[in-house]
Amino acid sequence: MTDFSIEIKKLIKSKLSTDVLLTFSVQLVIMICLFATNKILSNRLDVESFGLFNVVKKSVTVISFTMLSGVGIALPRYLALYIGQNNKVRAKAFIKASIYFVCGISIIVFGFGLIFKNSLSKLIVEEDNLSLYLLAFSYAAAMTISSLLFAYYRGISDFKKYNISQLVVQLALIIPIVTFSNLNLNSLILCWAIITILVSVVFIIIEKYNNRFTLIETNFFDIKQELKIVAKYSLPRLIGDFFLFTFSAFPLIYLKYNVDLKATAHYSIGIMLLTIVTPIFSILGTILLPYISEALAKKEYIKINKIISRLCIAYSVLAVLITVVMYYLVEWLIYIFFSPEYLVSKEISRILILSLLPQSMYLLFRNPIDAVSIFPYNTLILGLSLTAIVVLFVFCNNLHQYAWSYVFVSLLQGSASLLVWIFLKRKYKNC
Repeated sequence: MTDFSIEIKKLIKSKLSTDVLLTFSVQLVIMICLFATNKILSNRLDVESFGLFNVVKKSVTVISFTMLSGVGIALPRYLALYIGQNNKVRAKAFIKASIYFVCGISIIVFGFGLIFKNSLSKLIVEEDNLSLYLLAFSYAAAMTISSLLFAYYRGISDFKKYNISQLVVQLALIIPIVTFSNLNLNSLILCWAIITILVSVVFIIIEKYNNRFTLIETNFFDIKQELKIVAKYSLPRLIGDFFLFTFSAFPLIYLKYNVDLKATAHYSIGIMLLTIVTPIFSILGTILLPYISEALAKKEYIKINKIISRLCIAYSVLAVLITVVMYYLVEWLIYIFFSPEYLVSKEISRILILSLLPQSMYLLFRNPIDAVSIFPYNTLILGLSLTAIVVLFVFCNNLHQYAWSYVFVSLLQGSASLLVWIFLKRKYKNC
C-alpha cells in the first residue's frame, strides 16, 4: 500500500472528515428548509411585503451579531485552545465571561435601539410600524442566544449537537408558515422569536446537566481575567461583524429608500440565490476555526498550512462549477424557489451570481485568519468592503450597475483575504 493511499484512508477516517460530512449533510437539509421558506413566503406575500421581509431579516441579522459582539468567533477559538492545552478551568471561566460580555453588550444595544428608535426604525422597518421594529429587536436577541449556543458547541468540537440544534431551530421556523393561514410579517417575526428562544433554552438546559465542565470550579479572578481576553479579542471583531452584516443589509436598505420596494425585491432574489449556496463554503469554516485553534495550541503550523492550501484548490473548483450551473439555470432556479413573477430578476441575478467565487475565498480564509491572528484583519477587510460598496452605490443609476458593484466589492473582499493569509504565512515562518 502506497503512502498516498494510507494518507487518504487516514483522512477519510479522521474526526475532521466525519465532522465535515455530518455538517455538510445537515446544512444541506437546512438549505432545503430555506428554499421552502422563501418559496412559500414569495408566493404568500405581495412583492412589496416580500421586499420588506428581506430588509427586516437582514437588519435583524445585523442587530443580532452586534449583540453577539464577536464572541461567536472568540468562544470557539479560545475554548479549542484551552481544551488543546487541557486547561478546563480557563475554558469554563471563558464560557462564563463570554455570557456576561454578551449580556452587557445586548443591554447596551437594546438601550441604543430604544433611544434612537425614531431614526433606526426608518432603516429597519416602515416608519410607522413601531411594533415590527420592537419585534425585530426581540428576534435578534433570540438569534443571539442560539448563536452563542452554536459557538459553544463549535468550541468543544461537538459538531453532532451543533448540527442537531441548528436543524431543530430551522425546522421549527417552518411551523408558523405552514400553520397560520392569515400570516403577516409581524406575526411571522413574533413566532420566529418565540420558537428560537424556546428551542435554544431546551438545548441549554440539556447541556447544563451533561457538559464536561460540570465539576470544574472557577472563581471571580478567573472570570475577570478571561473577561479581559474576551473584550480584547471580541470588541474589534464586533466592529467587523457590524461591517459584515451592514455590508449584507446595505444594498437592500439603500434600494428600498433610493429606488423602491419592487426593485429591492428583484435585487434580493439574486442575493438570496447566493445565500442559498454560500453555506456550502461557510460550513467548513465553522469547523476550521476550532480545529486550527487546537492545532495552533499544539504548534502544528505545517499541518495548518497544508489543510488551507488544499482547501483553496477545492473551493475554487467547486465555486466555478456552481457558478456555471446557476448562471445558465437561473430562470429555472427562480421559478422553483420563488415565484414566476420574479423571472424579470434573471439578468440581475446572473450578474450577482458571478460574485460567488471571490466570496468563497473570503469564507475560506476568514476563520483561519481569526484562528491564527489576534489582530482583527477581517475587520479591516470588511471595513474596506463596506466603504467600497457605499461609494459605488452612490454613483450607480440602475439595477445592473448596483449588481456589478456588488461583484466588484466581493472580488476586493476575496482578494484581500487571500493576501492577508499569504502575509500571515510569511509572518509565522514555521507554516
